[in-house]
Amino acid sequence: MSRSQSSFFLLPVGSLRLALALLAVSSVLALADDVLTVDFPITAPSQSLPERLAEAPRQVTTPDGTGYAEFSLLPIPEDRELVVTLIFKEDGTAGPALFWISESSTRQVNIAGDLAEGVRGFNQRTILIPREVSSQQGKLIVQGKQSNLRRVRMDWVPQRRVLAAPDQRPVAFISSDRFLQDTELAGEKTLSPPDIWFGKVLEASLQEEPESLAENLEFAVTLDQPVAQAMFVVKILGLALDKSVEVWVNGTSVGKLQPGLPSLTDAGYLKDESGRMIYAGWRGGALYLPAELLKTGDNAIVIAAPGGEVFLRDAALQLRASADEKPAPAAEIVTGQPGTTKDILIQ
Repeated sequence: MSRSQSSFFLLPVGSLRLALALLAVSSVLALADDVLTVDFPITAPSQSLPERLAEAPRQVTTPDGTGYAEFSLLPIPEDRELVVTLIFKEDGTAGPALFWISESSTRQVNIAGDLAEGVRGFNQRTILIPREVSSQQGKLIVQGKQSNLRRVRMDWVPQRRVLAAPDQRPVAFISSDRFLQDTELAGEKTLSPPDIWFGKVLEASLQEEPESLAENLEFAVTLDQPVAQAMFVVKILGLALDKSVEVWVNGTSVGKLQPGLPSLTDAGYLKDESGRMIYAGWRGGALYLPAELLKTGDNAIVIAAPGGEVFLRDAALQLRASADEKPAPAAEIVTGQPGTTKDILIQ
């Protein structure tokens, strides 16, 4: 019997560490021109000026804590778009605002008036800077309470062709395993996605605005027919990285939902005031629900309060009708807030 032969080349441990270090350095150099991350408060630059900037970033703070941060940017290349991610703390007041001042005309263009979403704690918003301004040399201004700003990341991204299946929501920007749509990049108030059919699966939205999980949160749902499969999906902000939330359906615990973790390249990882590592921003999660627990008529889905300042957004049910039922091409939806009834009429 013949035996195939393979050759292996083993590096000593020290050499392997050196190889990994060199690989990391080369990767940083390859990305250096297209990614810029600046932490707040902004101090005097300790390194050479990044290639995309005309001047070093600076920050001006008034005695009352407000002020602005200023980034002097060169025109973006023709094959790039400028995407800016802000990491900041929400405290119940207005969030940071973004505007652009053109170098040639001193014309001011408002990009986002208030990036707060009505929650409390650390959050992040990603904005696509309009090409009509970013194609010129100018200053990007971040205005607002400067002590609430933690980090800004700028990405000069190339446009790439992305193929997506017909039953997928359109994606405009991909970053650190997060998929953002056009509506999320506009700087406006983020709205929950509309009810939509994905083939024979209905995704029905359960809320319109973020809700606090300071206490148990109940969604009342009325189904007009049995379902074969069901999944509860949601986005969560403020939950500790190693924690989960318990979900109940009609009085029965169906398990604990733990939102996913973005890649460690995400700008949202930082330490809070106590030195604990946290994630600033929304994390998506899903929990499969036993179909036999959902009944025709009224149903209650309860998310147990985990403690702390935790918020929910974009809660939805994904439903597949029983095999002997024929779903309609559209559904009549009666929207309700948490604690009120939402009728889901699949047929």
